Amino acid sequence: MVLVIIYVDDIVIIGNDNLLLDKFTKKLDSCFSLRYMGQLHYFLGIEVYRDSTGLYLTQSKYVADLLIKLELEHLKPCITPMSIGKPLFPTNGKALENPKTYRSALGSLKYLLLTIPDLAYAVNKLCQF
Repeated sequence: MVLVIIYVDDIVIIGNDNLLLDKFTKKLDSCFSLRYMGQLHYFLGIEVYRDSTGLYLTQSKYVADLLIKLELEHLKPCITPMSIGKPLFPTNGKALENPKTYRSALGSLKYLLLTIPDLAYAVNKLCQF
């Protein structure tokens, strides 16, 4: 099996058969100019770790950078991504001065759903406002 991930001019090729991977990359290289960048460690904000048991994806650097960008790095972590039993209403609180920052933060949180699906419910709720 060969898995090909393409984003603009970046290509990630992974698989479980070295002979098939070699044949595939040679064929691709005959059609396009390829440059081998070595083992995959980072791609589109996703860190990749490999050991004998498999391939692991994390976005811990992305999260740390996001917390700094939003000036929230001083906050303590919590067990659940959202308060339990407190419904949200559009009439609660005051209107934001700059809703662009809120929308940008939600977009960044949506990107985290690739590796942290537990955030899906909380992010979906926040996107409703």
